[in-house]
Amino acid sequence: MGAWGTRSFENDQAMDWLDGFRDAPSERFITATLSDPCDSADSDPEGAIAAGEVVSYLCGIPPEVPHDELKGLPWISISPFLRRDAARALNRVMNSSWLRSSWEETELLDAWIAEITDLQRRLTKQ
Repeated sequence: MGAWGTRSFENDQAMDWLDGFRDAPSERFITATLSDPCDSADSDPEGAIAAGEVVSYLCGIPPEVPHDELKGLPWISISPFLRRDAARALNRVMNSSWLRSSWEETELLDAWIAEITDLQRRLTKQ
């Protein structure tokens, strides 16, 4: 049985994305995930959330309760535009993704929205 929780790394797809990033850490890897978080059969909204967390972490803006999964993360340079792109991708995930629809069928929708909203806040923090 797979993992399924409201925090960014409490699902198998996000952990798979993080493993892929650890294997080939690059801004290009992140950008590719953020470019199509919702629109195709290959979209990966959980990966987009994980990518947003990685961007936030690498920019020195971790969540109040840190993600243990990011310990020892390879450091890469992040362009200033990547934070904006991550926030935009998260907006799409939160408003028009199959993942949003899945959370709507549970009692945890508000907790999931709070997690994504916090991540967006961190990504757009000046």
